[in-house]
Amino acid sequence: MRLITLLSAFLWLGSATAQAEPLTIRDLAGIYRVPVTVDFLHPERPFKTQHILEIVPYGQGNFYINTEINGHHACTLSGIAEVEESRLVYRSVPGEDDPWPACTFSIQLQASRIVFDDAEGACRRLYCGASAGLDGVSFDAKLRRPLGNLRKIRSSAGYEEAVAVYERLLQWRTAQPKQP
Repeated sequence: MRLITLLSAFLWLGSATAQAEPLTIRDLAGIYRVPVTVDFLHPERPFKTQHILEIVPYGQGNFYINTEINGHHACTLSGIAEVEESRLVYRSVPGEDDPWPACTFSIQLQASRIVFDDAEGACRRLYCGASAGLDGVSFDAKLRRPLGNLRKIRSSAGYEEAVAVYERLLQWRTAQPKQP
């Protein structure tokens, strides 16, 4: 009996310790879907859609992110984000055929929510419709679901384009003059 009591106490302490460890940005790989209802001209027939976020591991310290924020207008952003401290940060290639400044978009875990940051608004101008935005959008981390078929994700046109843009960003960085 004493052995059973000791074993159950050990198991309880082990699970309590495991629960006490906070989630990190590396724990977020998965797909998140949030149902959204949008009232258009006819409120009796609202439009039902969803916000989507995919976070897929890509190499050492990088993740492919794909997000669709839907409403009256939509935002769609896909790219390779780098881990910087406690955030995932996506950067567009500066000066690449766009009149706006380069986009810097980040995803950060705050409590149990995944929160988007586009404080400068450059990503909104590049990737969103007129009445849409990314800044402050959030997902409950508990909504995470497994990614499913990684081969299918990695062979998608969006993934391949994100990798090509990321490689151009890396080339752009190496071509920049070194700062003293």
